[in-house]
Amino acid sequence: MIKSAFFLLFIACISSCQPAKKQLFVDASPKIEYLYPDSTMTVLTKIFDSINFKSNFIPIINTVWSRPQSKAHYIELEHGNLNVAIKDMISNMPFDLFLHKHKPDIIEKERLVYGYFHEDSPKTLIFGSNAIEDGDFYYVCDHRKPIKINDNKKGKWFFQTLRYSDKSKIILRAFYFTQNFTQMALPNEYAFMKTYSNCLIDNSINVYNKNPYDSWSKNNNEESKVYQFKKQIEISTGLPFELKDADYLRQDVYLIKTKHWDSIRNHALDSVKNADNNFMSKLIDAIAEAKLKGGSDDEFEFYVGRFYSKYMELELKRNRIKIGFCSYDNSGKIHIKNIAQIAADLKNWKLFLNAHFYIINNRIQRMSDSGRARAERETNIEDLEAMHINIIDLLIGLCIETDAFVETSDYNNFFSMGKALEESMCKNNIKTTLIKMIEDKRLDDLNRMQAYNLMAFYVYKMKEGELKTKFAKRLLFAAHTLPEYLLSKLKFRIN
Repeated sequence: MIKSAFFLLFIACISSCQPAKKQLFVDASPKIEYLYPDSTMTVLTKIFDSINFKSNFIPIINTVWSRPQSKAHYIELEHGNLNVAIKDMISNMPFDLFLHKHKPDIIEKERLVYGYFHEDSPKTLIFGSNAIEDGDFYYVCDHRKPIKINDNKKGKWFFQTLRYSDKSKIILRAFYFTQNFTQMALPNEYAFMKTYSNCLIDNSINVYNKNPYDSWSKNNNEESKVYQFKKQIEISTGLPFELKDADYLRQDVYLIKTKHWDSIRNHALDSVKNADNNFMSKLIDAIAEAKLKGGSDDEFEFYVGRFYSKYMELELKRNRIKIGFCSYDNSGKIHIKNIAQIAADLKNWKLFLNAHFYIINNRIQRMSDSGRARAERETNIEDLEAMHINIIDLLIGLCIETDAFVETSDYNNFFSMGKALEESMCKNNIKTTLIKMIEDKRLDDLNRMQAYNLMAFYVYKMKEGELKTKFAKRLLFAAHTLPEYLLSKLKFRIN
């Protein structure tokens, strides 16, 4: 039994390391293969066609404002009397005088700064500043008392003390604001992008239920009702089928027999159910146990979806996480894809999109993850395009920062977004839109930088060649329309 279990686990790992089987969507180009089956693509295309039609007739009634932003100098101080330095900050000592007196270890002048509240601690205000090109991100948190972002900040310090992990030193870091926070109204075309992306991506919906468990940690408990239910079906149908130990190492044999089982599975399962008057009561008891104690897996969830409820099948999948063993283990992606597909079949399109963005943003847990493997993974953005989702408005809209800020950091990773844009079929239109945003002086500085960062990663993900060089030069020319304090932070400039 232990030896067989080991071989099953080995084959499962090998299978999960292979690319997910893709199918063709009948209404799209036959040259493109999609992650989801035709039935799922058809259901979602009808839904998103309806959303797109309605969005064209919904005017933007209220002004959409950019995220509050300011300029500030940043310092870090590790030596000297930090208590005196803090008192000087509280008394709003001028910046130049502070530098002369305390001589900070790190000084960064004229940073673009924006404020936001910590997602897990709404009263914790964070001021952050970053420019992707220089590779540095500076932030300062304040847990002491509620502070309004738009309070008068000019000429004031905002500081935080931190202790090194080895507790040997304390570091003081701070922003000194050179102006108050400002906001700009987004031009209508960008306000529409943000409205469209907020309509499609609902951050209040979690892909996993609260406190999901690791699938591998609670499997193969032979005393559980889930295991006993599966064992009954195995005995009655010959599942998973007789294989000699040597056959477990031959994936071709395993896949052939698996395909045969798939062809007869539904008839065999119906026969088992009809022959056992207690079949449903056993299944219900096993479901109750799985909800309470875990121990579910794809096999059991298939039975739940077929004989009990697709909704319950989805909930059991959302109760557990699949963690990959290695960089090329795709079992986690397959698990997320299954959640997305069932959500789509139930017309829960918001959960579908949130789950698919786990794939786009590579939020699949693995015990190890190499850079080469990450670079080779697909975002499957073409699936969303085939469903008639407006990819330009969705992806760029997610990266636009506004004051009615819904925390979407899980959905606007620049590295992943750039890769998705590079794989998109409308990449030329995306390039034109991003260049326009960078050069658009009606747009606030923060969102112009957002467009620059997204375009930079888009160009980075392109294959080497004349086209990449052309796009890179066009990006740098656009960057020279940025204010000097932003342009000076970029690594490359055109002489």
